[in-house]
Amino acid sequence: MNVCFITMDYHKKGKGGGLASYISAVSHMLVKLGHKVVLICYDPKKKEWKKENGCNILYWPFGNIHWYWHRLRLPYQVDLPLREIEWGFNIYKAVNEIKKKFSIDIIETSEIGNLFLSKSKIPYIVRLHGEPYVFTKYCQKPLHAGLRISNKMHLYAMRRAAALTSPSLKHAKEIASQLKWDFKKIKVIPNLAISSFVEAGSSNAPEFENIDAPRIIHPARIDFRKGTIPFLESIPDIIEHFPKAKFVITGDSTGTIKDNQIKEILTKNNIGHCVQITGHVEHEQMLKIYSQSQIVVMPSYYETFGISCLEAMAFGLPVIASNAGGLSEVVENEVTGILIKPGDSRAISEAVLRLLKQPKTCRRMGIAGRKKLLDNFTAEKIAQRTIGFYKEVLGSLNSL
Repeated sequence: MNVCFITMDYHKKGKGGGLASYISAVSHMLVKLGHKVVLICYDPKKKEWKKENGCNILYWPFGNIHWYWHRLRLPYQVDLPLREIEWGFNIYKAVNEIKKKFSIDIIETSEIGNLFLSKSKIPYIVRLHGEPYVFTKYCQKPLHAGLRISNKMHLYAMRRAAALTSPSLKHAKEIASQLKWDFKKIKVIPNLAISSFVEAGSSNAPEFENIDAPRIIHPARIDFRKGTIPFLESIPDIIEHFPKAKFVITGDSTGTIKDNQIKEILTKNNIGHCVQITGHVEHEQMLKIYSQSQIVVMPSYYETFGISCLEAMAFGLPVIASNAGGLSEVVENEVTGILIKPGDSRAISEAVLRLLKQPKTCRRMGIAGRKKLLDNFTAEKIAQRTIGFYKEVLGSLNSL
């Protein structure tokens, strides 16, 4: 099959988040299974063809007018709808460029930038990775007019898609409620574990007993939605019992939390000496961090899935996660980790302390987590499910 992925986030120059990890892993596995894959990836400046792991990649500028609009502090509510129009037009042009060189059977894209995609006459599937409206809603922030308008644009393009897929049932239900659909119309296909994490984790033997200086990691960007603030606010209670504990945040700042706010929390609680904020971490270094850690904390206000939880499970680590969005479908409470209420720093500290004081529980959860990953989330299994669904969708369209 000839598949095209459209993504605004990809691991170029070592950067990229959960969407980039998913696109990289699934596209490479599809090539390994004998399919042909083309990627259209956002680049802010130039058009460029590359080839990587058997995938043909077209880097394409989706447009930055909306960014300048935002930076100039013009009416801010317009920037997101403007992005939809701008990116939609340029993505449509990029697809036409792809069509000149390759035959494409089906396109998979995320929610953003699909306004004109139906004009390409190629069936497209919207993969529900998450978009600003849902994230803002669950962070209980104001849903301004720009968010609402851009959300309407997303829903418009979803209704014209050949199908929708979601990494979790909870997120499928969230979007189905917006579309006023039966949630069963949205196919649930989980995200996949990156093979290199699974392979590296196979030889990992985490230390849980008699740890004088445990390492607790929050593998996420510095972002309000990711629960950075409650994670930091949980630390004082933990170091009262484990004064040599170390805490690591492995991501860049998204700007939703100001630098001075982070500094204020560190200074006020006198925890700067035990907190390391790494910025973006390269792949190989991330493997090393997981191998040297005891507990992973993902206290997000909302996640469509939670691919960092799979990374932790690959290394046999227990995960403390919010019972929010798709996280509860990855982390099984009291089996592979502990689920807590979003935004509750006390619940985070209590869960961390409990695990640090119960090494057998840590080991049991870590073993169960890796088993769950191998049973359900390996790259080959998810890629097979994905291509099977593509064939099902194309078969349905051909029968019309």
